Amino acid sequence: MSQDNFTRTTSTSWLQRLGSAFGGILVGLVLLIGGLVLLAGNERRSVDASRAADEAGRTVVSAPADRIDPALDGKLVHVVGQVAATEPLVDEATGKTVTGLRLMRTVEFYQWTETASSETRTKLGGGQETVTTYSYAQGWSPDPVDSSGFAQPQGRTNPAPWTGDADLTPVEARMGPYRLTQEALERLPAGEALRPTAAEAETAAQRLGRPVAVVEDALYVGQNPTQPQVGDVRIRYAMAPAGQVTVVGRQSGADLTPHAATNGNQIFELRAGNVPAAEVIRQVKEGNQMLSWILRGVGVLLLAIGFGLILNPLKVLADVLPPLGALIGAGTGLVAVLLAVLVGGVTIALAWLAVRPLIGLAALVVSGLAVAGLVMSRRRGAKAQG
Repeated sequence: MSQDNFTRTTSTSWLQRLGSAFGGILVGLVLLIGGLVLLAGNERRSVDASRAADEAGRTVVSAPADRIDPALDGKLVHVVGQVAATEPLVDEATGKTVTGLRLMRTVEFYQWTETASSETRTKLGGGQETVTTYSYAQGWSPDPVDSSGFAQPQGRTNPAPWTGDADLTPVEARMGPYRLTQEALERLPAGEALRPTAAEAETAAQRLGRPVAVVEDALYVGQNPTQPQVGDVRIRYAMAPAGQVTVVGRQSGADLTPHAATNGNQIFELRAGNVPAAEVIRQVKEGNQMLSWILRGVGVLLLAIGFGLILNPLKVLADVLPPLGALIGAGTGLVAVLLAVLVGGVTIALAWLAVRPLIGLAALVVSGLAVAGLVMSRRRGAKAQG
């Protein structure tokens, strides 16, 4: 891997910073609105998903995999059976051919990448000087990088990507008399890594018109795997094999399709192997809870950034005397975090009060305790410094 650096120094006057800070208030307001909408909408989504999963747990029934029971048509069923595709999967780019239910191609590119690190110094009078160091390195990365956006692109050009990731599923697969569509098969995890063969490398070379070799678990597209060059590519494959599959979905004649709960949320789950219906529902609930906490974190982060931008003019005004600006900045940062936790917690609590009052009250208490804990921690830190 080769690497080099480029440094750029920029200066910003106090008046320019002040103008940007006041302009940032509008951005902060937008982020606040976005954070509130995200938090409130996420709680509604979480409640609906939880209720749909509970309903599925109560209504799902077992169905035989060797015949279609007309009495179960239109109902949410749990079916376990052997699934096989009606045709092989072929990656037309390389000729890779497998007999399975899903084939995923992942690509890595050997290319130039840019990373930037900045150090900013506030000067007397409120102006700032920023020194930014751009580091350039050649290495492997999963996403193509547009080198035209580099701070200094000369001599660091990445070719346009000629391939990329792909997700292949058969048009149709069969579980006895049942049909599984591409929409269903895309829900299966492709967890079986496939090691390429020399014959597959030869076929890929003929199709791509480029030299291809087998390197460990990848097809290496390039002249010399021991000395990679910008533009070289590594291609890996993984698949979901044919075999026993568990489906929880709506029986619609011979098709297994998404099932709509009474609140409109869809239930349609596929798992490899024999998984009990109760376990599938439990996994659905866990996934919903994880997504809920991720979105809550994103929402509170948006609020913190929004409040920080709204309060930022105070810091910039105080930066005429840099030590005072640093002190004010620390204070506004803490206030922004406290407000984000408080407002975020209240928003979550209000959303839950409408549907589950006990959970809503608990959320209010937790958010209050979190704010109190942050304040007390800050006070202890101030006393310790004093």
